[in-house]
Amino acid sequence: MKRLLITLTSYKFGLVLFFLILLFFPLNLSKHFILNSSFVSGLLLDYLIPTIYVSDILLFLVACFLAVKLFVLHRKVSISNKFKHLLYVLVGYLLVLFLRVENIQAFVYSLKTTLFLILVFYFSVFFSFKKTFKAFSLALSITMFLEALLGIFQFFGRGSVFDNFLFFGEVPYSFNTLGITRESYFGVMMVAPYATFPHPNVFGGFLVFALLTTFYSLLKEKSAGLLFANFQILSLVFGFFALLLTKSTSAFLALIFGFAILLLLKIQGKKIVVRAALLVFILINFVSFEAFTSYRFNNTPSFFRRGDLIKSSSLMIRDNFLFGVGTASFTRKLEGYGGVRGIIRFVHPVHNIFLLVFSELGLVGFLLFILFLIKAYIHLENSTTPLLIPALFFSVLTLGVFDHYLLTIQQGLFVFWLTLSLVLSTMNSHETSS
Repeated sequence: MKRLLITLTSYKFGLVLFFLILLFFPLNLSKHFILNSSFVSGLLLDYLIPTIYVSDILLFLVACFLAVKLFVLHRKVSISNKFKHLLYVLVGYLLVLFLRVENIQAFVYSLKTTLFLILVFYFSVFFSFKKTFKAFSLALSITMFLEALLGIFQFFGRGSVFDNFLFFGEVPYSFNTLGITRESYFGVMMVAPYATFPHPNVFGGFLVFALLTTFYSLLKEKSAGLLFANFQILSLVFGFFALLLTKSTSAFLALIFGFAILLLLKIQGKKIVVRAALLVFILINFVSFEAFTSYRFNNTPSFFRRGDLIKSSSLMIRDNFLFGVGTASFTRKLEGYGGVRGIIRFVHPVHNIFLLVFSELGLVGFLLFILFLIKAYIHLENSTTPLLIPALFFSVLTLGVFDHYLLTIQQGLFVFWLTLSLVLSTMNSHETSS
């Protein structure tokens, strides 16, 4: 029995599991449990529906493997001091999440965050970026190629391809589906591609993560072979074309920012580039806040909706400064704080992950969240991490300035925590910059 457990929790088996996570986390295939608490004044909200995804099963397996390694096989782990300090911050953040639970969905969300943090710990402690990056980039290239291909077919077919949710969670839709995202392409109204994601913006965020990783792999893995390189080039072409079709402005900005950081790191000192990236990121925050709350864009729905959500968030913070309105409770409390103007009820989380954390968890949770990111930034500035890591870190955080899905939607949570897994994996090892 012990030999079987050793085999199942071996490095190779763990790598296969992580490979499967990268392949399957974009899938929207899930089971929803609609409860009375999932409604707000008669409106059913996705954010308040407890949901179990196929990818949650893989996360649970990671938790089981970790438990077996640590408590059954008594595997010793080596943890650096700065990694240990950062783990304390994450545990504190998790504790605040559970303490602010007010309903079943909030409890499920907190449990899910626990699984993500276990994934972060598992990857950071048992895997080396240098040794696993080729498999990591290959899995992402395959996933990006398949998702991009599906998205392109959806776009030109003006609707879902398989028209069946059981096909990897592809939401059945057509041009006439109520609430579907339509965009103008050279004067022609079309449906933006979804692939297996719940919204084109989330699809765009995934593509940013995958495009940067694949591009870096193409630059770095020069001895990987012609077939591998050609496939990655093909994935990049399809992925970039799919990103263009999403018309996700935040994703374009994040990709340009990430590419700029990556290329500048190749020709300039790391500390200078990382500090400059921080200043640009802070500037993006101020400019976006001004744009969304300005009356100059009062007639543009994507602007005034974000502005109204920011105003409601500010009121929540004012009235619940220390401890927030509760874990995963922004949408439940939104309309009590003004809500969003318009004939159609627009009940969504504030489109900024920093304001979202402050609104739901108050000053205590916000400071822990920011402290975690600051510690990660200090590590990036003062260590010889691979060049991809700072590029991913800032581009993913830029996505969080314009949208909420990094902390509210399954695929977005994976993008966020996988990025931080990469940061922490270099914090707990001795990687070299390249």
